[in-house]
Amino acid sequence: MTACHTEPHGSSPDIDPSEPIPTIALVGRPNVGKSTLFARATGRYAESSNVSGTTIHVERRRVEVDGRPAWLVDLPGTVSLGMSVADGVPFWSLLLDARPDAFLVVADAGDLGRHLPLGLACRDLGLPVVLAANLADEAAGRGISIDTGRLRQLLLAPVHRTSGRTGLGVAAALSDAARLGRRVVAVRAGTVAPRSTIPASVYPPDVEAAISGRVRESAVTHSLGAAAAGEARWELGDIVGAGVISARGAATLELGWIVDAARWRVAERWAAEVTTVRAEAARPLAVRLAAWSVARGRASRCSSRWCSGSSSR
Repeated sequence: MTACHTEPHGSSPDIDPSEPIPTIALVGRPNVGKSTLFARATGRYAESSNVSGTTIHVERRRVEVDGRPAWLVDLPGTVSLGMSVADGVPFWSLLLDARPDAFLVVADAGDLGRHLPLGLACRDLGLPVVLAANLADEAAGRGISIDTGRLRQLLLAPVHRTSGRTGLGVAAALSDAARLGRRVVAVRAGTVAPRSTIPASVYPPDVEAAISGRVRESAVTHSLGAAAAGEARWELGDIVGAGVISARGAATLELGWIVDAARWRVAERWAAEVTTVRAEAARPLAVRLAAWSVARGRASRCSSRWCSGSSSR
C-alpha cells in the first residue's frame, strides 16, 4: 500500500532516520494520465514548488512504498527530453533540480509506438527505468493487449499495466521504481557495488559510433577546460558531474534528433511486436454499431414471408 506523508523525514518510528530517501521522477507525454496516476500513487497532500528560474510547476511528494520512504516528483509532460518546456528551458535541465534516482515512465498502453521513445531516452541517461503502460483499461476496451513480458525483455526494465483511474498496477510499478532507486542511492553511498550504467545497444552501429565519439569528445573538452564548448554543454557537464546522468546520457542529449530518429524506429518495431489488437475491436464503435444495425434489420426482414419464399402471390 502506498500512502502520502507530509511529516518530516524520520518522524515515523518504522523509518530509519539515517536512510537516504530515493527520488523517483514521473515522466510522460502530455495527456497520458500521468497526473491521475500521481494522485493515485501519493494521495491528496502535496509539497509543490516552482523550479528556480522557470514557470514550470513541479510537484514533489513524500510517499511510503513497501514500508519505506521515497520521494515522487511529477515533472511536466514532454514529448522528448530536449523539448523546451518554458522560456526556452529544455526538459532535461529540470533533472538537475529533481536529481532522480530512478524514472517511472508513463506510456499509453494503446499507443506504445509514440510513447516508447521517451522511455528509451530516459533509459539512455544511465538511471533505472520502470515503464507504466498506463490507460490499460481503456486500451483493453478497444481490444488492445500488451505482452508486458516481451516488452520487459526488450527494454530490459520492469513493465506494468497500469490505470491511475482504477489503481491497476500502480503500487507494483512504484514498488519496482523505489527498489531500483534505493539501489542507486546505495551505490552512491558506497554500500553496494555499482552495475554498468550503459544500456544494451539497440541503435544502428552508426548512431552508437556517434554517441561513443561524443562521449570521448566531451571528456577531452572538459579535461582541457575549453570555455568555447558552449553553455548547453557546460550545463550538461554539471549534471554529469553531479552524478544525475551518465556521460553517455549527456551525449545522447547533445546529439538530439539523430538519436531521437533511431529511438522512433526502435519504438515502432517493439510496439508492433508486443501489441495485439482484436480484429473486431479494431473497428470503430460507430462502424460496429452500424454493422449490427444492418444485420439486425436483415434478420428482421428475412423472418417475414417476403424473405422466406412463402409469398402467395
